[in-house]
Amino acid sequence: MNKPIGVFDSGIGGLTVLEAVYKLLPTENYIYLADFKNNPYGVKSVDEVESIVVNNALLLEKMGAKLIIIACNTASLYVESIKKAVRIPVIEVIEKTCENACNVSKNAKIGVIATQMTIEKGKYQSLINKENKHAYGVKCSEFVDYIEHKFDDYDLGMKLVKEKINSLKEEKIDTLIYGCTHFSLLEDKIKTVLGDINYVDCGSSIAPFVKEELVKNGLINHQSETGKIIAYTTKDVQSFREKLSLFNLKIESVEEIK
Repeated sequence: MNKPIGVFDSGIGGLTVLEAVYKLLPTENYIYLADFKNNPYGVKSVDEVESIVVNNALLLEKMGAKLIIIACNTASLYVESIKKAVRIPVIEVIEKTCENACNVSKNAKIGVIATQMTIEKGKYQSLINKENKHAYGVKCSEFVDYIEHKFDDYDLGMKLVKEKINSLKEEKIDTLIYGCTHFSLLEDKIKTVLGDINYVDCGSSIAPFVKEELVKNGLINHQSETGKIIAYTTKDVQSFREKLSLFNLKIESVEEIK
């Protein structure tokens, strides 16, 4: 089935997920929605975020998506609301990322860096604790603004990272979850602080599951040629285009959508 896979996030962070999924499934077609107009999600009210993410999913379904990937941890908290609203399979990023982290951790101490809402909702902590491991959550909403708007300022990024995650070094974690899809873009800076531990991102955690779901639902694309990626933004097309160089993706076109 050559219908596209729909992927959405509040900005560029979800491209880290798309990159991993595309690497595994290069013959699939994709629609990526960057919701810059409502960025960031993690500091908004619960009702506001729920309305925004459900509308994004409905838009992707209307555009012909055969499956939706919620490439955002904050939005993934509302997966049940999205599943009720659309008639196609929906995949969120939190559960598989947690599962991956729990599998690789040896000392049962797992750090989670995420937006304020994701940490406060506590889904990561709850899933990790169920596996008899200890979760250490840190609110890092400031990272999103830095990545989206000030990424060229290396010193500022390094200062932010040190301020936020030094506490995790003291906890002696052996595994860190990027509980926001933006945050793996800071890996070089984060590794400077935390060193040689396990780093778990959402994209590589869910990509095999996306393939399983496509096969299970008879939605896999059997074409032999490379699939196409089309991107839409709800704001700031030019800014989005400029950031695409950060990713190993060939995006056919970028358009603004209301």
